[in-house]
Amino acid sequence: MPNRPPPRYHDLGGQDAGPIEMEEHTIKPWVRRSDAVKSLLSDKKRRFLTTDETRHELETMGENLYFGLEYGERRMIALMNVLTNKGLLSQEEIDQKIEEIYARLGIEKKIEKSA
Repeated sequence: MPNRPPPRYHDLGGQDAGPIEMEEHTIKPWVRRSDAVKSLLSDKKRRFLTTDETRHELETMGENLYFGLEYGERRMIALMNVLTNKGLLSQEEIDQKIEEIYARLGIEKKIEKSA
């Protein structure tokens, strides 16, 4: 039997995860929109990204970020990373759009630039 590497932080199969929350929850509108954008960008006509690319971004974002974000937030970051890595979007374009959204919603928070 070949030696397998130990499971990574995102591989939770077989681990005790505690009780399952059975209450229904609503999906935030931005999560629905981001899923639609991902579907369009990865469809047979456009093929700007693949499931493997977004999965790689999820699996390499680091344990703290992975578990510190909700599912939709992780997927959005993975999507943005794939698009910036391919040069289809710049970080400046993303930052500008986030600032526009904050302004439209009346949110005072500014984007924190990493060093």
